[in-house]
Amino acid sequence: PEAVVKIGHVGPTTGPQAHLGKDNENGARMAIEDANAKNIVI
Repeated sequence: PEAVVKIGHVGPTTGPQAHLGKDNENGARMAIEDANAKNIVI
C-alpha cells in the first residue's frame, strides 16, 4: 500500500543566516525530486 510521507524542515528563514535555511531547503527538495524520478521507495 502507498503512504504519504511528510518531511519537515527546520532552518533560519529570516535574519543574517536566512540564506542558509533556503539553501538547505532547496537541497532537500532536489533530493526528494531525484528520489521520485528514480522511483526510490523510502
